[in-house]
Amino acid sequence: MPNPQNVYGRSKLEGERIVMSANAQNIVLRTSWVYAPFGANFVRTIWRKLVEGQSLRIVDDQTGCPTYAPDLAEATIALARRLIRTGWRSDYSGITHIAGPDALTWYDFGRLIQQRCVVGEAARSSEIVPVSSSEYSVRAIRPANSRLSTTRLQSVFDIQLPALAASLDDCLDRISQE
Repeated sequence: MPNPQNVYGRSKLEGERIVMSANAQNIVLRTSWVYAPFGANFVRTIWRKLVEGQSLRIVDDQTGCPTYAPDLAEATIALARRLIRTGWRSDYSGITHIAGPDALTWYDFGRLIQQRCVVGEAARSSEIVPVSSSEYSVRAIRPANSRLSTTRLQSVFDIQLPALAASLDDCLDRISQE
């Protein structure tokens, strides 16, 4: 059951409700924790700080499913192709979570980035300290659990995103080639 924690989350939920009430033939895609080898995102920020040898304080009481932007794009295209191939079916309608299959905390995600980072000793020796959300100052309240079940994505659309390890390796490889 959705429980938006801030204005941004409430506006997204309201948008979904408007779309679903406007047309019974809808597919609303929800995702979370999107990262990519480009733009501003968690992986690029952690990678940069690790390369610089900085110590990091990362929240350890928020759990989610990191989603690699290229995987998200490919899955969305696969979903659209399925719709074109099969035509509209009533079971397509509604909210579908489209997210990476692995759930972990931001801290665990940061440690995984560090473990898979191949850009030097500074990155491997940087200290990463777990902190609670209350110790970390942010502008917006974030949910402790933002995991998304992709059961519907798999059962209705026969789509599953790749494991985090493979997607993160691809992302880090692309970042390190910049």
